[in-house]
Amino acid sequence: MKVTRWGILGCAKIAKDQVIPAMIKSENTKLLAIASRDKEKAADFSENFSIERVYEGYEKLISDPEIDAIYIPLPNHLHVPWSIKCVEAGKHVLCEKPISIKSKDVLKLFKAEEDSKKIIAEAFMVRFHPQWIKAKKLIGDGIIGKLTAIQGLFNYYNIDPDNIRNDADIGGGGVLDIGVYPIITSRFITGLEPRKVVSSMEFDPKFKTDILTSAILLFDDIQMSFTCSTQSHLMQHMRFIGTEGRLELPVPFNPLPDEKSKIYIWNDVKHPSENPKIIEIQKSDQYKIQIEAMNNSIQNKAPFPFDLEDSYKNMKIIDAIMNSSKSGKWEFI
Repeated sequence: MKVTRWGILGCAKIAKDQVIPAMIKSENTKLLAIASRDKEKAADFSENFSIERVYEGYEKLISDPEIDAIYIPLPNHLHVPWSIKCVEAGKHVLCEKPISIKSKDVLKLFKAEEDSKKIIAEAFMVRFHPQWIKAKKLIGDGIIGKLTAIQGLFNYYNIDPDNIRNDADIGGGGVLDIGVYPIITSRFITGLEPRKVVSSMEFDPKFKTDILTSAILLFDDIQMSFTCSTQSHLMQHMRFIGTEGRLELPVPFNPLPDEKSKIYIWNDVKHPSENPKIIEIQKSDQYKIQIEAMNNSIQNKAPFPFDLEDSYKNMKIIDAIMNSSKSGKWEFI
């Protein structure tokens, strides 16, 4: 049986809570090593998850000849440089989103991927969850008629000054952390790219990070709007509104892996108080499915389902949102 041997750069919370448990459950996966600039942290991860090799410093891990692929959950400003170093060392890369801070930096990854013949993939796990695959099919089959509008929301409350999400110098802020999700899923559902965007952003006076953003994206004749906030009540949803109904995912971005997900559908509603039809989706770990998709691409030399061109398009939208908040005008993409 083919096995992909993985290493992890850094002891991030998402690695501890989501990705490492998913790797352990995944088929054809061997979590071989973890590296940190704090060796004690890496040692704790090693003990808790039975990881065989511990490295102090990232360079030592990426030079390990027995590692096939590396997962990168480092702060945003380190995604591009370490992805490049990893593929130059002959490793495939699964890098946390956003893959860069600016779209122009993705161009460096195009070249590194081409030169190394290794995969660089952005870890947008949501597109692998069955609830999104089912939602895409339902909307494509016309269950809500013609899609006319999309509404998204993703909020949490975090004022910890030591949290990397509150550090503007390393790519912190709400849009890069959570605003990316309504955008990526709207593109996934529609198969379209927005033509232009207008946005409003509010910044924390101390952190200098964006803490409340609202944006409108025009996808041909579909209007998409979303709000994201890092200092608001914990909440998320995605709504797809059509000429004949509405489809909603109440927990679109981080559904619990050991609980069924739900899709709500309203059709031919006579009054807004009517209850929706509920479609239940099997228990699924979207991180596990993502790892197994990466393993398949590595082991069978197959393209990863979402390439760097997709990442580049997403980052261009992020750039336009940032620019619009400064100009106060519509920005074309």
